[in-house]
Amino acid sequence: MLIRENFSVARGNDIVVDLDIGPDVASLIGTNITWRAYQQFCGIPYGDPVITKNLDAGLQISDPDLQLVLITLDRADTIDLDLGNYWHEASIDDTSAKHTTVTEGIMTLVRAENPVLT
Repeated sequence: MLIRENFSVARGNDIVVDLDIGPDVASLIGTNITWRAYQQFCGIPYGDPVITKNLDAGLQISDPDLQLVLITLDRADTIDLDLGNYWHEASIDDTSAKHTTVTEGIMTLVRAENPVLT
């Protein structure tokens, strides 16, 4: 069951996003998870990812049995992106090598007051 999750992020901010990736996997223990954000047009992703987070590199499992993960977005991830909507998705490769897209949706990048990259 694919979960659709939409969220907003202020450009240039450091933020942690909680994602519920759904019941497609009994537990996240031993899985490989990747989260990506893409430019989009009318809700359809295109091109290469503008942000990618992998397990232990910006992505962390917060509860393996409840299928909850945390995505850490740093200032540098978004500071150079245009404001607007981006398509995001998370996929899992489980212990039996089954590949599943478990969540997708729209990440809206909004203006932050005086964003500065330091």
